[in-house]
Amino acid sequence: MTSQPADPYLHNVIRRASDGSDTDDFQRFLQARIALFVGTMTALFTGLYFGGVVLIALWAPSWFVAVHVHPAKILNGALALGLFGVWRFVRRGTRSIGVLRAVDFGTVIAIAACASVGVATAPSGYFLELSGLLVLVVVLILRSAIVPSTAPFTLAVGFACVPLIVTGSYIQANTRVQLGFASPQLVATGIGIWCVVTTLTAAMVSREIYG
Repeated sequence: MTSQPADPYLHNVIRRASDGSDTDDFQRFLQARIALFVGTMTALFTGLYFGGVVLIALWAPSWFVAVHVHPAKILNGALALGLFGVWRFVRRGTRSIGVLRAVDFGTVIAIAACASVGVATAPSGYFLELSGLLVLVVVLILRSAIVPSTAPFTLAVGFACVPLIVTGSYIQANTRVQLGFASPQLVATGIGIWCVVTTLTAAMVSREIYG
């Protein structure tokens, strides 16, 4: 049985999220939820950056400079700063529903693109091909729970990310010696399948929560 919000007024606002009606109530609700999502992503990638700083300083100090001038690490920091700027933009003033949807879509695509480049350029031999997939799982599932969205829009967001994640994983898999039957093509195909599964799961969450 599908659960319904206890407050009928809140339920109406959420239902309008599904219908895309341009109302003041829905605009405020959508803006608050996208600000929450972008803020969560900002905290996540900022935490990953500084968590890496602490871990490398403690356990691999001789690699500290090499790690923090690597393109993947620089991209992590740039992404965190960019997300912070987007969060400030969404929180200030009143943004139209079209702008908010563009921010919603663009934020996820930007994260997927950075994850793809980060995985593709990471040092080989550390089996980092799955890193992009793990990022996508966290981002899409959190987004589907936080941001009011129809299932088709969630599918569009997720499927737009799939080629980015698969490409980064394929490039990374090509940089190491093949282990047994695990060719780069097989690795990329497997990751692509799990990206699709993640996207479908996120769409189901959006449909269950927002209709």
